[in-house]
This record gives sequence, structure tokens and C-alpha cells, in this order.
Amino acid sequence: MTRFLTHRLSTDIILLMTYILDIKQRRQVTFPKDLLTKLGLSEGDKLQIEVRSDSEAVIKPQKRVALKALKEIQAIFARSGITKNEFARQ
Repeated sequence: MTRFLTHRLSTDIILLMTYILDIKQRRQVTFPKDLLTKLGLSEGDKLQIEVRSDSEAVIKPQKRVALKALKEIQAIFARSGITKNEFARQ
């Protein structure tokens, strides 16, 4: 189910989209296609869930391409032999 809410901040109107997702028997959740499209997510991407309180969480997309690039940069850095302190001084 999708709900649309509007919120006014000073002179800007922000459209908030709320999705209600069902948790299946094996703790599986299916995300609506339009939500994934809006977030720019596709198969293989990851979601970071930040738990803010006992009843609130924020879900942030983690793009597979960005994560892969970060791992490659970390590997190059490790192979270079430069320590973090040496890198920070430059």
C-alpha cells in the first residue's frame, strides 16, 4: 500500500511517500517496483537500516556499484604500502 503525504516547510512543499510492506513467514519482504525505481535500486544492491529507536528505522540504499568501487579503492590503497598516517600527512 502506498500513501502520499504532503508537508510544508517554510515555502517548500515536500511530497512524502509512505509504503506499507508485509513481512512474510520466512521474514521476507517484497518491495514495490516503483519504490525501487525511485531509489535507483536494482537486484544485488543493498539496503542499510539505521535503527533510531525501538519503533523507528531509516532505510538507506547502498548501490552495488559504489560499494564495488570502494572495495577496489581499498584494495589499491592496501597494495600501495602507504599507511593511513602517511596518507593523511600528504
